[in-house]
Amino acid sequence: MTRILLLIILLFGPLAVYWAYLSFVMRRKAETGGAWNEMPVAALLVAGFVLMMGVLIYTALTGGAEPGTAYQPSRVEDGELVPGKIVPQRNGSDAAIDDE
Repeated sequence: MTRILLLIILLFGPLAVYWAYLSFVMRRKAETGGAWNEMPVAALLVAGFVLMMGVLIYTALTGGAEPGTAYQPSRVEDGELVPGKIVPQRNGSDAAIDDE
């Protein structure tokens, strides 16, 4: 949930800043069409890209399972869905040990 909120804030943050900037400029100008001609599109694209990369790097560094574990995907056993889980790895392989 925190990741989703962080992603939403960082993606929509530059848009909110631009909306505030545009509101300020439109109030100050007598003609409203002039504000659209001065859009800082390049700066907004760079800011959005930098924030996106920040979120991706943060997620890569803080997320994931512990070393020495593997993800065992969900499966159907005896007609029932067994959810996926993270289990210890077998020695020297990517295969997971199933404790059940």
